[in-house]
Amino acid sequence: VQAAWTVTFALPKLGLVLEPGASYAGRLKVVDIGIPRKLIDSQKFNLHLLTAERCRPYLPVREASGHKGLYGRVLAVGGSPGLSGAIVMTATAALKAGAGLVTAAVPQTVHNILEMKTTEVMTYSLPATAGGALSREALEPILNRLADSDVLAIGPGLSQDEATAEMVRELLPRLKVAAVVDADALNALAGHTELLTADHAPLVLTPHPGEMARLLGTTATKVQEKRLETACQCAREWQAVVLLKGARTIIAWPDGQVFINPSGNPGMATAGSGDVLTGIIAGLIAQGLQPGIAAALGAYIHGMAGDEAAKHKGEYALMAGDLLEYLPSAFCKLEVVSGGATGMGGNRFGSSCPQYAGN
Repeated sequence: VQAAWTVTFALPKLGLVLEPGASYAGRLKVVDIGIPRKLIDSQKFNLHLLTAERCRPYLPVREASGHKGLYGRVLAVGGSPGLSGAIVMTATAALKAGAGLVTAAVPQTVHNILEMKTTEVMTYSLPATAGGALSREALEPILNRLADSDVLAIGPGLSQDEATAEMVRELLPRLKVAAVVDADALNALAGHTELLTADHAPLVLTPHPGEMARLLGTTATKVQEKRLETACQCAREWQAVVLLKGARTIIAWPDGQVFINPSGNPGMATAGSGDVLTGIIAGLIAQGLQPGIAAALGAYIHGMAGDEAAKHKGEYALMAGDLLEYLPSAFCKLEVVSGGATGMGGNRFGSSCPQYAGN
């Protein structure tokens, strides 16, 4: 039965918020049947549905006396011939998410292109291979730039050049700041996940099902069959925040806390959408949010931007650039939400892992 509305009591149920049940449930309404809120809040839930009310308290504070240095520095590493737009979207999203300063570090072969594409984003030229991708010689310059950065976003448009992949694998163990790892930076770790089980800086990994399948040596179909279990297991084993993209994106923390994101729409299944998400998360981390909270809040805001874009442009014509256009609207809409938090349980992001949650 395809429902227009589904009414459930007290709290959302897992089968109603994950696919395929979510598609059959239609719009979900949670009805209070008199269970005391204090009783619900006293329970230690590890599964949470993201809502505007839950997310709003974690928006970074904008101080009246603030300056750009206060809101953090993002280094976005990526780009290659034919893929320079990806890192531009990541860097722009980080700025629109509130970061004070953003630098896009790219191969010298596409540096001039970025100089034409960007205005507010600073750029930095890195050594390139004969094919135009980042070379292993880019490692030390990246580390030098990270010494003055609060967070790294790496992967969008990076290419699958083997020299680039080797550079990524050498870089991750040497990181001293949090990193959002996406796209070809994830592909570089396929067959090398021992780097994720070793000690490392706080990481947010943002694979789509295909990238997760490559990391695990399986198929995207199998990943999709057990999305929740896969994300949780990987977060625990890799001691990283794992954001498994897709319809109802799952954000799993290393301590077992899991968040399901209901925002967004099918129009967001378009090239570059994930690059924007990477930038949003990096921008939030730069402002002081711990990686787990930044990933959950970033996913929700990303979906809100997509929903705002779809209202004005429809789902068929939606492009990643539209997410950037409507990202300010998403932040404004989230700012005015009021009321108590609701969800699968509790009224806060809950965690026993302060490195990732900030509790």
